[in-house]
Parts: sequence; C-alpha cells; structure tokens
Amino acid sequence: MKSHRSIRHQPREAVTVSPAGLPAPGAAKDSARRGHRQRAARTFGALRLPAAVVMSIAMCACWVSIQRPDAEVRTELLEMYARDQKVREGFGPAAAANDTMYGKRMVALDSIHTARLKKIVSKSGWPGRSRVGENAAHAAWILLQHSADRAFQKLMLAELLLEKSKNEVAPSELAMLTDRIRTEDGLKQLYGTRFDIVDGVLVLFPIEDEQNLEQRRTAAGLPPMKEYIKQAERMTGLNFRPKKN
Repeated sequence: MKSHRSIRHQPREAVTVSPAGLPAPGAAKDSARRGHRQRAARTFGALRLPAAVVMSIAMCACWVSIQRPDAEVRTELLEMYARDQKVREGFGPAAAANDTMYGKRMVALDSIHTARLKKIVSKSGWPGRSRVGENAAHAAWILLQHSADRAFQKLMLAELLLEKSKNEVAPSELAMLTDRIRTEDGLKQLYGTRFDIVDGVLVLFPIEDEQNLEQRRTAAGLPPMKEYIKQAERMTGLNFRPKKN
C-alpha cells in the first residue's frame, strides 16, 4: 500500500508560492533619525521662539509620536517574517519525509506569530501598505497565511476584501489566502495556488471551474500555471505530478 504523506498533518503546511520579501530598513538609518530628533529637541529648548513656531514644533512632535508606533510595527513584522522563513528552510524534503519534529517547530512559531498579529490588528487595524509599507504589509500577509486560526483568517479576508482596504494588500495575496481557506474547509480552490505532497511529489488540490482558471489567475496578478508549477518545484525541490484524467 502506498503511503500518503500529506502536509495536512506534519509538517502542517501545504505549498503556496509567494513573492520573496525584501530586506528590512537599515537600523543605522533609524538610529541617525533618532539622534537628529534628540539634537533638535535640545536646540529648540535653549531658544525663545515665537508662539507660532513653538506650536508648529509641537504639532511636528505630535506627528512623529503618532507615526512612531507604525515604524515599530513595521520593524516587528519584518522580524517575525524573517523568523517565519528561517523555520521553513528545508520545507520540501521535511514535508516529503513527514518530519513531525520539523512540523511541530513550525506550528509552534506560527502560533506565537498569530497571537502577536491579532494583538496588532485589535489595537490599530490591519497593518496594510499605507500604514507600514509594502514589505511589512507582505510580511503581515505571510504571517496570516501561515496561521492555523481559520476564524482569524476568514475575518481578515472579509476585511481586506472591503473597498476601504483596496490596495492595502496585493490581489495575488488575497487569491492565495482565499485558496488556503477554501482548501482547509474542504472546498475546491479558485486560483490553483495550493499543492499537497503525496508520495513525495507535488499534487494540486482540486480546482473549481478549471477551464477559466487562467483568467482568474491573470485578474489576480498570478503567473500562468505552467510557470507557477516550475516555481513550486524550485522552491520545494520536489517534482510536480499532474492529475490523472
């Protein structure tokens, strides 16, 4: 009897190909900005300035205070993203071998990241592009995508699909999150972004309305399936097996 090693079990993750994140902003630049603000504060404190100028400085300081939490969130998201990617090194072979210890480490870190992401969202909403920048917004999506909390994923997907959230997350990322939720609920995926691993090879989860798949992928900013499959093979080091007709 053939063994069916699915990453629905351990490691707990199906394969989704996503864009690579970009490096976090340099810590040296952040330090330089802090030093500049501190020197400016000392300079202004030693001067007697007109009321209008003092008010302007106060408003600027207030703006910096308001913006700083977003900078902190951005840095934190990028750090969590780096840890997320680190723990997934060697994912393909581990999943093919059904390495349970590898899966437990991955799931444990995902749980910690989910809890922190939920706190960020509950405090000030989804950390989208306009708030934390494109790189950190992508990092936030990766953390959500890898979460095992389906209720949280569904809540965030509904929020991100609203008109007010337009451009806060890439259409391709919404497509991948949609496929993840649907396949975990036992439904067919819409965009063909998720693979299972069966007997050490990649196999696509069933696809709804497959004849119009490429149209949906194009609308979501995803590459053609042939290219996407090659990306998945390179990323995992595993071969793809087409479904039997």
